[in-house]
Amino acid sequence: MTTWRRRKPRQAGEETREVDTRPLLWPSVIVLFLWMIVPLAMTLYFSVIRYNLLNPTLTGFAGLENYTFLFEDPALWTSLWNTLVLVGSVLVITVVLARCSRCFTTRSSSGVAWRGCW
Repeated sequence: MTTWRRRKPRQAGEETREVDTRPLLWPSVIVLFLWMIVPLAMTLYFSVIRYNLLNPTLTGFAGLENYTFLFEDPALWTSLWNTLVLVGSVLVITVVLARCSRCFTTRSSSGVAWRGCW
């Protein structure tokens, strides 16, 4: 068991050195912000222009045509359903295997393995 010690209270005349560490965090915050915003901005940009790798001469502003084409494509709903099935099955398998491994590797205080699992 860990014992915690109380801090000694500061005396009235004792000097303290307090440093504001927030400016030290700003470079990493800025880098992470850019890491998130740049791909998002590029995705939004490429979603509203005509961008075809098979025919690079076909360029220009498409607007919402790309989105109407996407939602009218029957392959979208099939791929969304396949994605939901895959994610759901991986989630269920992971949770079940984690619970089973926990039950087989731990024992409750009474010695019965399955009692503390559920």
